[in-house]
Amino acid sequence: MTSLATQLQAVASAAPREERLKGKASLLYELREAADIDLATIYAVGVQGFTELCRLDGRFETYQRGLFSRQASETNRELQDREFNAKLDLQLDGFFKLLSGYFASVSAAKCLEFLIRRMKIHVFNVEQVVTCALPYHATPEFVKLVQLANLTNTSFYWLQGVKDTGAAPPRNALVARCRHDAAFLSFVCEAAAAAASNKGSPGAASAFYAVLLAESLAAMPRVTAQVVPRLLPYLEAGLAPGASAEQYAGALMVACQLASVAALAAPLTEALLEGVAKGARAPLHAQSLQASLALCQTQGVTTLPTRAFKHLVKLPDLAGHLADLCRGYRADSLTVPLVVALAESASAHQNYERVLVGVVTEAPLSAVAVTALVAALVRLAVGGESENDSVSTASKILRLVETRFPVPTSSAVDALLAKEQGKAGKETSGKNTDEASEKQKEAAFLRRVLAGSAAGPMPGDAACSLAAALDHPLAGLRESALRELGKGAGLTNANSSLRNGSLSQALLRRVVDDHPGVAAAAVALPFLRLAINDDAALFDAAAERLLSASAACAGKTNDAESERAVAKRCVTLACATLATPGGDAGGSGETTNVAQRDDSDSDSSDDEKAEDGKTRAANPKTALGALAGKGAALAFGHLVFSPCSRAVARAVIASAKRNKHPTLCGLRGTRFKRAMENASVVSSSPGGAKPKTKPGGKDKNKQESDPQVVDKETRVLMDAASTRAVVDALAEGLGGDPSVWSNGESLTQWTLDAWRDGSPRTRATLLLALRRAAEGGDESSESSESGFTAAGVANARVALWGLLKNEWFGDMGGGSFINDDLPSELPEGSGDGVTSRVGTFQLDFLHKTKPHTFRQVAKHDKGVVSALARSALRQVCADTNTGDKTAHQKMLHEAFDLVAVSSARARSGSASKHSLDATMETVLQALGDESVWFLAQKAAEDPEGDAGDTENANSSHETPRVALELLATRDGESSKTSATLAALVAACASSDPATRAAA
Repeated sequence: MTSLATQLQAVASAAPREERLKGKASLLYELREAADIDLATIYAVGVQGFTELCRLDGRFETYQRGLFSRQASETNRELQDREFNAKLDLQLDGFFKLLSGYFASVSAAKCLEFLIRRMKIHVFNVEQVVTCALPYHATPEFVKLVQLANLTNTSFYWLQGVKDTGAAPPRNALVARCRHDAAFLSFVCEAAAAAASNKGSPGAASAFYAVLLAESLAAMPRVTAQVVPRLLPYLEAGLAPGASAEQYAGALMVACQLASVAALAAPLTEALLEGVAKGARAPLHAQSLQASLALCQTQGVTTLPTRAFKHLVKLPDLAGHLADLCRGYRADSLTVPLVVALAESASAHQNYERVLVGVVTEAPLSAVAVTALVAALVRLAVGGESENDSVSTASKILRLVETRFPVPTSSAVDALLAKEQGKAGKETSGKNTDEASEKQKEAAFLRRVLAGSAAGPMPGDAACSLAAALDHPLAGLRESALRELGKGAGLTNANSSLRNGSLSQALLRRVVDDHPGVAAAAVALPFLRLAINDDAALFDAAAERLLSASAACAGKTNDAESERAVAKRCVTLACATLATPGGDAGGSGETTNVAQRDDSDSDSSDDEKAEDGKTRAANPKTALGALAGKGAALAFGHLVFSPCSRAVARAVIASAKRNKHPTLCGLRGTRFKRAMENASVVSSSPGGAKPKTKPGGKDKNKQESDPQVVDKETRVLMDAASTRAVVDALAEGLGGDPSVWSNGESLTQWTLDAWRDGSPRTRATLLLALRRAAEGGDESSESSESGFTAAGVANARVALWGLLKNEWFGDMGGGSFINDDLPSELPEGSGDGVTSRVGTFQLDFLHKTKPHTFRQVAKHDKGVVSALARSALRQVCADTNTGDKTAHQKMLHEAFDLVAVSSARARSGSASKHSLDATMETVLQALGDESVWFLAQKAAEDPEGDAGDTENANSSHETPRVALELLATRDGESSKTSATLAALVAACASSDPATRAAA
């Protein structure tokens, strides 16, 4: 072979050649079918597709002359020189970049069909055409194009498998290629930058490359220093203001992914933050903030770059977008440097102040962000260039921050004060002196701006805010904080702190504080009700603290005196203040007069006098608050007079003037006032000299100098008389005009609720008052002035029976035997052989009830409650003056069942057994001549037939047996009736062996 032939062969082998196909290369047709189609037809198809593309995008017209003209269709590039082919390749490269956004359309396929036939692009322009089609790698068109292309010596040689199998490559295969092939990654970065720079094209290519690059970065075990520079052209083009929304969104995604897997240099991070903020456009403002957050979070940005900050502030509705960001993410990494930058610039331009006010108002800033903002505002006020403007701006925004975020602001103030104290504790010299002076200025600024608010510093040297002081371990500091809140209650800052509910939980904790001084100060705090803004929670807290204070009142120790003060204030709050409607005067939560009252265990009626001046002329129905019923029930538990409860009882009586609940109306009447005056003249001496009482004024020195004027025994009698007067007054409320209740069942329901939530003392007082109301009239000589009405007494009897019936077998009901040997439940003279009969029990009459019994009630004796329940049932059964005879007969039947079961279970010879026997006798006496027939009827009941009594499963067995035993004791001809004989016959056939034996 000659030298020339050798050279020609080398040139031919170096030039790309079209692979041998069974027909003509074609994208639209089968290869054999394409072989039969001439070039002119293919040219017509291509021109048609090109014309359609020009209609979609006018930029395609640039390529009409060089690629789709008649001259171009007649030119064979294989016969042209290198210069011609270089120019042609340049035109094809631009055309393919523009075509990439439209590759999936039919018009693009028609254009490619012509270019494959005439320009041999599948041979000479493989890199460009495959790059154009790569975003559509999952489509059949891409697979067919790859099968036509000569991939040898190209960047896409690795697609040979696609060419062989005809299967489209998945994206994870492309990601794996980028991860392992640096050359292909560089190619993708260049293609992505080109796509991002191609303004105005559809975003399919940009979206593809953004996803591919993001997934590739996520798949890399480590992003090397060589990878980052390759991405920068794409990020610069995508974040540019001229990029489309799709291109900008793709660049955001890649930037965030890059920041999450690599530690970027500070200049690059600042450039990215600036690009993200500067390029933000609708509708991607929220996404730009999210990207900024990701960059700040992953790169540890603590200070926003100046240019990025200026662009961020210009975002429309920055406050709203930032609020959404804070609700959806932990945004401290962005919000902290942003609010600090806004605070530092607030006095420089009005726009910065406006944006900061919007952010504080709308965004739910975290405690960290609030702390940083407060510190920045303090620095602005102390070290601003224009002192007046800086202080004014900082003060206004700081008050807004305290109103919006009271608890975090309080914590921030605590942190600043702690730093001040730390600086003050060090030796001051040189620089330290200046720092200490600056800290003192900061503390002074905080005290001036936040005076009276919860976040404001405590007066004096305490390095904490008022809110923090409320939960301080030292009781003295807690009490001081409460008193400071009380002093500043009229200030604007204090009102905002009380109204925004930030102190509600802390104040509730102080109401139940173990230290009596703190609890008393909390209960006496003005606007307490308004600050907590939850009457039910405040009532529960006051009731809880009242219970513990009442238990600690016994004795004459200093703690007992303090606890009495707490108990009196809690009573006033729960039974009076919270019993009024929230909109009433005095219903706002003010307890102003309580703080000035005498808190000692005085026998004077100073509380009554103070309350008399505040009694409002209002209709009882309209002045009834939502918690008046609960307050009245609570009052029932603290109206028994004893050494440990006397002062609290007087406070309850005084509170009744503001609580308009019907059950307490008797405590507001003149009869009760006279009864209490009479109780004070009871004396154990024959002369009955009236004992002196301590003066009711507020001069404590005068009170303390007054000696004890009555002996212990006289005091016991006076307490018993006072308790009887209270029970009489409560009975008047229960047995008074029933029209004050909303319906006939309201009293019964209130009674059941009071029993359910009440203490043993509450239940005992309730039973005493209901039993007294069920009697009607007065036991004293003043019966003509009685406040009872016939309808009211009947209503009280119904309520009493409903209570007894529902709670008979409860933990303190009449069927529970807590104390079998209670002296007050033994019949008088029982030691002399007197049988258990009606009228022989001291508990059956209020005036016969011994002082010792009242003392037991005051001590929450559960046994007394059960005994009173049995006594109350005797009262209910003994009444025969009822209008509804049918209802009364039904009640007697049910009462007999209750008593029969309890009597059968009671210990023989016990006090409770005597009481139950008397109750049974009361039922039979009420039945009169029908008692024998009644017993016969009960004896004849089938034990297996009463399946409805789930409370007492064996009551059906015990009732017939008890009835037979009572029937056997009946004397006279009345017991020898046909009904008796029938009952005996039925009982002899009973399934219960005990019943058969009794028969």
